[in-house]
Amino acid sequence: MKIDIETNFPAVHAAFLDLAHRAADMTPAMEQLAHLLLDESEDAFARQRSPNSGDSWPTLAATTIRERAELGYWPGKMLQRTGHLAASLVPDHGPDFAAVGTNLDYAAVMFFGAERGEFGSTSKGAPIPWGDIPGREYMGLSAEREPDALDIVGDYLLRLPPT
Repeated sequence: MKIDIETNFPAVHAAFLDLAHRAADMTPAMEQLAHLLLDESEDAFARQRSPNSGDSWPTLAATTIRERAELGYWPGKMLQRTGHLAASLVPDHGPDFAAVGTNLDYAAVMFFGAERGEFGSTSKGAPIPWGDIPGREYMGLSAEREPDALDIVGDYLLRLPPT
C-alpha cells in the first residue's frame, strides 16, 4: 500500500507519516492485545464462564463428578483437574495479529465439545469419547474488555510523534 501526503504543515505531515508507519506494523499493540486475551482466558478459568458470551460453562455430568471424586479431583473447578490446560495457554502476536493458544491435543475438544463416539471407538468397541462433552469456551474477548482492546489500538495508532 502506498500513501502520498502533501501538506504545508511539517508537523501534520510528520504525524500522518508516523500514523502510516504505525499502521503498517502493529507489533507493540498486538503484544498488548495478546496479553489481554491471555488475561481473559485466565479469567474464564477462574469464573468458569465463556469470555465471549459471559455464560457459565455447562455443569459437569454426574458421572464425571463421580469419576473425579474417586480420583481425588473433586470438588474442583471445571477444565482444571490437573491444571495443565490453563497453564498451557500462551500469548502470540505479530505485526498484524494477536492470539492466545495451546498445544495440548485435547484443548479443542474442551473448547468446542464432542459427541459420544465422534472419534471412533477403542479396540474393545467403547466409544471415544465415552459420553457427550459440551464445549466450554475459555478463549476470547468479553464485551466488557472490548473497550480495553480498542484503547490499546487507539493509543498505539494515535500516539503523537515527538516534536
